[in-house]
Amino acid sequence: MIYLYFISLLLIIFLSFYTFYIRNNCPKTIKEIVTIVTIMIILRMATLMFTFVKKSISYMGYFKYTYYLNFIYIPIIISIVFFILWRNSKLKSSRLVIVLIISVFLYSIILLLNKPIVEIFTDYKMGYVINFNIPITEFYYGFINIIAFAFIMKFLLYAKDTNGVLIVVSASLLSLAEVALSLGFGAYMPQPLMGEVLWVVALERCVESFRWNSRVDKK
Repeated sequence: MIYLYFISLLLIIFLSFYTFYIRNNCPKTIKEIVTIVTIMIILRMATLMFTFVKKSISYMGYFKYTYYLNFIYIPIIISIVFFILWRNSKLKSSRLVIVLIISVFLYSIILLLNKPIVEIFTDYKMGYVINFNIPITEFYYGFINIIAFAFIMKFLLYAKDTNGVLIVVSASLLSLAEVALSLGFGAYMPQPLMGEVLWVVALERCVESFRWNSRVDKK
């Protein structure tokens, strides 16, 4: 699991940098939000990498703000992916800003009302984790992915990119499986990254679609 966790961190970092690089062909609102999202992902992955290799608990509590940035960017990634895959639906890019605001609000409330606990992960070779007294991460992550899956089922027939939809369905189901596994048997990784990898893949694919379209238009 150590190598799987480490490879997942590196993969997400690589995909985030690549998505940041290719974002220029996106519409203005999406481009700006993708910029914010990719920066947050990179900051969080850098934090997870730090807690993975750090041997001392000192100053670890200060990293809670970047450790849980996924509370903000996962709902935004899901919204961006849905907006792009279901481009012909009634979704509007301005609603992405609303999702961003709501996500930041929830993130702030959760961190203000709950004191983080820094402790060594079950497998000490995987470093430290920053947890709460109650499984907020699992409940929040599970709730977001249940909504995502319900939305997918409702608008499944309207999507234009079948492969993109398969990635989104897989990301949602894998994320829910990770939550169930964590609640039922305990965490197998310091952070559930398998579903997150697929969500970042879905984001990269959707952002890449604007690049493909721009090349077709030039021809």
